[in-house]
Amino acid sequence: LTSGMEAALRGVRLKKTEIQHDTSAPVIAGQLTDEDIVVYQRQVLDANIELWVGPLGEHTFATSFVPMTPIEGQAFIDGYRQLVEEKGSISPETQAIISSLEAKLDFEMTKLGQGRGVFVKTSSRSAKDTPAASQR
Repeated sequence: LTSGMEAALRGVRLKKTEIQHDTSAPVIAGQLTDEDIVVYQRQVLDANIELWVGPLGEHTFATSFVPMTPIEGQAFIDGYRQLVEEKGSISPETQAIISSLEAKLDFEMTKLGQGRGVFVKTSSRSAKDTPAASQR
């Protein structure tokens, strides 16, 4: 931030607001049409970091992306089912896929953080946007 902008923001106080209607969560009740799903996905994708990190890159932290394949995503679902729902252990096949992704993430975090630490965001959603967090 420029020193003038920084000085101007020092005195800013945000007013407390109340959520009238939380639209951050996907609609999961009732019947969704294909069009409803496309509209929702566009709204989410329009706010994704991939769209704004380029133009605003010099004003934010160094950023790197590690794409997740559908197979890796399925491994997370399978691992959750095996570990939590079935109260068992994660299969060696599932663990191998998760470990491979872990290695890719670790490499990128080490390269980006250079010993200073990193922030990892794994979703386009924000925990602070949930109704539970909003009620605090």
